[in-house]
Amino acid sequence: MSSLWADEIIVVPEQPEDDGTWGGGQRDRAISAATGDWICFMDDDDVFTEDADEILRRCLQQKATWHVFSMQYLNEDRTLWAGAVRPGAIGTPMIVVPSRADLPRWTDYRGYMADFYFALSCKRLYGEPLYHREVIASIRPPKTRQP
Repeated sequence: MSSLWADEIIVVPEQPEDDGTWGGGQRDRAISAATGDWICFMDDDDVFTEDADEILRRCLQQKATWHVFSMQYLNEDRTLWAGAVRPGAIGTPMIVVPSRADLPRWTDYRGYMADFYFALSCKRLYGEPLYHREVIASIRPPKTRQP
């Protein structure tokens, strides 16, 4: 993957995590290794949109302490837009935060709602994010739950 807006791309190999953090340890290691100004998260089954470079370059110039973008489900005509930090409306590739030592730790949260709790902690620390309707990433469709 290449990106014109990124100073660096940190790839953290997936490792089994049976502590319920759903990749939180990998994200925490990436945060610790980051040396750029902004951090954008992506899982191994997500992809940046073709115009993510342009969108990020433009939007990150706007004065904001952190950003929340929209995301689209792969192979579906459905977009998730978070007009607020609320459960079920925040996904990993939507969150763009400054590279700061006081960022929350993903491993402080467990399970499927870790993205929401990470974003909620960012909101408590840095205030309301700047919300963008622009889509920067596509994610796999959610698995249907069996009764």
